[in-house]
Amino acid sequence: MFEVKYKDILGRIGKLLTRNGTLETPAFLPVVNPRKFIVKPSEIYEMGFRALITNSYILYQIFGHKGDVELHSLYEYPGIIFTDSGGFQILKYGQVEVSSLEILRFQERIGTDVGTILDIPTGYTRSREEAELTVKETLDRAREACVNIENRDMIWMGPIQGGIFLDLVSESARQISEMPFQILALGSPVELMENYKFSELIDMMAAAKLSADPSKPIHLFGAGHPMLFAIAVAMGYDTFDSASYALFAREGRYMTNRGTCKISEMSYLPCSCPICSKRSLREMQEMKAEELEKELALHNLYIIKKEIEEVKEAVVEGRLWDLIEVRARTHPALFAAFLKMLRYSEQIERYSPTVKSRGVYIFDKTSLKRPEIVSFRRKTSKYIMDSNSAGLVIVVLRPWWSISRITKTTAEIFVESVKRKRILLVFKPPIGVVPWQTLSSYPNDRVIYPGDKLSIKRFARENINQLQKILKGYKGEVEIRSLTDGPYERRVRSALERVIKGYRKGEELG
Repeated sequence: MFEVKYKDILGRIGKLLTRNGTLETPAFLPVVNPRKFIVKPSEIYEMGFRALITNSYILYQIFGHKGDVELHSLYEYPGIIFTDSGGFQILKYGQVEVSSLEILRFQERIGTDVGTILDIPTGYTRSREEAELTVKETLDRAREACVNIENRDMIWMGPIQGGIFLDLVSESARQISEMPFQILALGSPVELMENYKFSELIDMMAAAKLSADPSKPIHLFGAGHPMLFAIAVAMGYDTFDSASYALFAREGRYMTNRGTCKISEMSYLPCSCPICSKRSLREMQEMKAEELEKELALHNLYIIKKEIEEVKEAVVEGRLWDLIEVRARTHPALFAAFLKMLRYSEQIERYSPTVKSRGVYIFDKTSLKRPEIVSFRRKTSKYIMDSNSAGLVIVVLRPWWSISRITKTTAEIFVESVKRKRILLVFKPPIGVVPWQTLSSYPNDRVIYPGDKLSIKRFARENINQLQKILKGYKGEVEIRSLTDGPYERRVRSALERVIKGYRKGEELG
């Protein structure tokens, strides 16, 4: 039902097979309000969106007592239709006037391709007791749904709740994963996103993703801003939905991949989509409100589509991390989310491809948390700790030397080290200590980084700190050598000797 074609970090290009066709993920599902089509579903399909989502509870209010209605015919939409069940209305109004079984049957009856059970959203409550109740009730309803589903051709989403209580999110994800839902869905992130609490959102996303069945696609409710897509995909999320394209348009807000702007306050149209290409900014600013709303909604959808396609291309090319580093610097809240993501680098590395055909871009110390580097450092540390060597020999050379020159210059030292049962390590920013025999292998032979003096100094400082962590459990002798004697080599050698001195005294290194 879900086939993965490409992977990068936790992101993946996948194929979701439904009874009404195949959806390639990552995918954005525009929310369509049954009461008002700002953009017609048929237009949404023509723009390239092969799936949309609509609210089955609102449809129930409109059609529930009037007999049968077929969703694809009603919307004149040939693509895949997801339905939400009214959970957002519970979060907003406190209740809905329908039972969980009634809305389940209704979704089966109207021809939904992918349905959602009626969950109880946790929201942004600070009350653990309230959060526990929402998780328990959602799990109870999920179990009830599993034994009452009649239409087995449909796909069903199982919502994950817990809010800001990460242990509850993890437990909810684990239990929902064990049930026969084909798609998992993280609920209750909307308030975090609306208030730009992206750092907390990363914690919630990680708690759900790292506890969920990795073979199942996972949906992120309410994620509608393009600047979030790259990091959300990197955290392992496959589909997103939002009415943001329409809500922003109603407020006269113009989407970009770095934020939104009030169309009335803009001086230029920084976009070449079909909407922005056929008219001037002044023409748009002078439109009547209803016409402008439609044009902005279309523009916003084009921007969303463009960003999803760019994220997909980054996954295929193995450069999703590079895209995240760019997007993270478009807003301080998003950069905070990126920094929070780095805290999960070891968990992320376990599931990420760590050998690629492209160069590894290192911009600063945050780049050293990318999976390829984390994996290499972990393997280097394990190699040192698991070896039966009598000691380590760390060679400090000029940082701009090529790998071939380093290898040629230190070949005799390597032979000598082997005879003495020692491991030869080359101190090579930006990665740090590198086993001599891995110098010409990935990622060392593909690293591209700024080579200015300030950057080298900062990398060297981080690399020395990394060596301290490795030496905490090492029992053998450590010696430092330098074949050149410039200011850089003297500073690094001095710093390393201080580290070794502390190591020999058994001091806590950190």
